[in-house]
Amino acid sequence: MIVKGRCRGNGPQLANYLLKSPDNDRSQVIAILGTATPHSLRKSLLEMSLTSEIKGNTKAGLYHAQISPRDHEAATMTTEQKLRAVEILAEHLGLKGQKCAIVEHEKDGRIHLHATWERYNHKTGNMWKDDDNYAKHKTAARQMELEFGHELTHEKSTHLDKYAKAYISNIWENSPDAASFKKALLEKAGFELVQGIDRRPFKIIDQFGKLHDLSRQLKGIKQAQVSDRLNPIRKELRTETAAVKSPIKQQVKEALRRNKRRETTTVPKLDFDKIREMSDSQDLMVKMKNAYKERNEPKDDPPKTYSYSFKIQHPPSLPYKPEPEIQSDKKQELSDRQELAVAMIKQYQSQQLDKIKASEPMNENDPFAAYRYSKENDLLAEYRSQKKEQTRPKERNRERGIDIE
Repeated sequence: MIVKGRCRGNGPQLANYLLKSPDNDRSQVIAILGTATPHSLRKSLLEMSLTSEIKGNTKAGLYHAQISPRDHEAATMTTEQKLRAVEILAEHLGLKGQKCAIVEHEKDGRIHLHATWERYNHKTGNMWKDDDNYAKHKTAARQMELEFGHELTHEKSTHLDKYAKAYISNIWENSPDAASFKKALLEKAGFELVQGIDRRPFKIIDQFGKLHDLSRQLKGIKQAQVSDRLNPIRKELRTETAAVKSPIKQQVKEALRRNKRRETTTVPKLDFDKIREMSDSQDLMVKMKNAYKERNEPKDDPPKTYSYSFKIQHPPSLPYKPEPEIQSDKKQELSDRQELAVAMIKQYQSQQLDKIKASEPMNENDPFAAYRYSKENDLLAEYRSQKKEQTRPKERNRERGIDIE
């Protein structure tokens, strides 16, 4: 059994994956626990993920885990066992009592579970931490295998853990004789029973070639009891030296390698210098090239050459005539406002000229003399008025009898 998981957020996206993933053949909601909307997985995951905003220090308000038993074991699991598997994982992770949603997927005949918990604890007001979650997954998987009687999943380690030891002890207690114990140990747990060459007469070896003393793995069983029970089949067992050199799975790998070598030797070697594989475009290119050579360069007849003695006469060229230059229009186009201003100025000038004509007789020799005369008179009158304004205070003082020089 394999268990893995991580923290994440975005509950609606997770709900879409759990319910409508195209990779899965079947999706089924098993249980939704503790939420306000147990009838809707989308609303429940949204409710569980939004609680991360209470703390504000993370966006990952969910913990999503997968529980994957072996194919034949998952097919025989009941709904109670599936709920119990999620409960065991929650106990090891420290998420027991939290809101949870459980969904079952089936993909290519393989059944596995998805369990999602809310990380925020409403009692303490803190977010759950995923410290050392890998080790917790491993211990939870071991307990599930022991409770459900599944085949034990071994890790590549020197010593067996307490769950593996308890599983081997359970097989020992439920086996009536030595032959059944050897068979159950190999089929259920994946260990091979072998002969010891030292003072320990019986040992077990895992698929990685690691030896373990059998008596030390059985709780409450002494070495004498092990020997009395397994001595009838001792001669049938392999020695530990032979087993370490070629474990059970190692033998299978070696057999596969031998078969591959046998298959490769039966295939004849090809002469790649004479055989050349070409694509369709390359074949077409070669055919076109050969056809071009056959058409333009025949092998029988050499190419013929021709010479010409006549002279090609060209018609006389016409005299060059430069194109006439485009005369630009010197008249300036005026806008509506400019035209209105020009009209007002002309009207003002005509009014002034009419006044001059009415006041002074027109001199035929100099038509603007009257205009200049009137202009001079205007300037003289303006000067006199200014001078008068300057001399007026003196006149007033004289009238008052004040003489100020």
